[in-house]
This record gives sequence, structure tokens and C-alpha cells, in this order.
Amino acid sequence: SALRPILAGVNPQRPGAWWCHVLCRLGSQKLTSGFAEIAAFMERNPNEVVTIVVEDYVSREDIDTSMRDSGLSKFVFVPDEDPDAEWPTLGEMIDENTRLVIFSEKDKERTAPDYYRQYYEYGMETPFDHKAPTQEQMSCAENRGGNGKQLFLMNHWITRATGSRADAGIVNEKEFLLERARR
Repeated sequence: SALRPILAGVNPQRPGAWWCHVLCRLGSQKLTSGFAEIAAFMERNPNEVVTIVVEDYVSREDIDTSMRDSGLSKFVFVPDEDPDAEWPTLGEMIDENTRLVIFSEKDKERTAPDYYRQYYEYGMETPFDHKAPTQEQMSCAENRGGNGKQLFLMNHWITRATGSRADAGIVNEKEFLLERARR
């Protein structure tokens, strides 16, 4: 919080809804444009299922408007209100062309849009604060969402001050990723 006033000068908020993370001045994209790119990907790849977990800095209304304006809403899947209800198979989602699941990170509202649920009611994840590209560092310990959920998110990146192509080369190597997924 001590850095917030300093960062506000370097990273001032702009009107509208944007895709970015932390320092938006280092790279951002209008939300609708990003959704349009995902919609184009889904058009080109009819057998792919996509899940998005949105940090709650964008309103539900902006999410819904951007989904509709981008053409992405035609792919959306509406999860059952009961997080323990059985999910369709990926094949069923592909057959029904409801291949996009979009969650909020924290927002637990059950208001419109009905497809926008809170992820941790439905899923669990591994820790996301990995400091080194080693199997030991990249823990599979219980994190947000608890355990026993039907959806599982394996966070798989290195958290340092800046990105590292060397670290990415290690953790994104096929055998490294497979070993972690097996654990």
C-alpha cells in the first residue's frame, strides 16, 4: 500500500475495461478486443474448450457487454448453480458448442450474467508463488478453493520481479510439465 500512490502516477487508470496484469502501462488491451481474439481462436479451433478466470477489477456488466460485443458469448457454458453438480464431458461441451467457461476470481454474486460464477466455489488450485524453476519449488499443496472440487487449476509459472525466458524454457519443457501434472 505504500507504493500504491507512486504506482498510480506510473500506472494511471484509463477509462474502460482492459486486459492487463499489475503494471498496465507495460502492456494492455481493451477487453472487447481480447475477447474477440479468443472468439476468433474458438472459430478456428472447434474442438477446443477454453476456461478463463478473471480477476475482479472489471465489473460483471463490462464482462457481459464485452462478451456480447466480441461475439464470444455464443460459446459460453452456464455452470449449474450447484458447484457439486456433475459437469458435462469435454466432448459434450464441444458437441453443444458451449466451449467457453468464464469465472470470476472473487465475485460470488449470483446476478446476471448467469454464466459468470466464482471459480473457487467450483474449483481448487495449486500455489502460484514459485520462486525457482524446480519440481520441489513448484508445490502441489492445497491453495485457494480447498480440495475435493471438480475443477483443478495447476498454476505453472515462476514468480519473480521480471519474466525470464530461461525459467520459462525449463518449466515449459514437456517432461517437466508432465512430471508436475502427474504429481
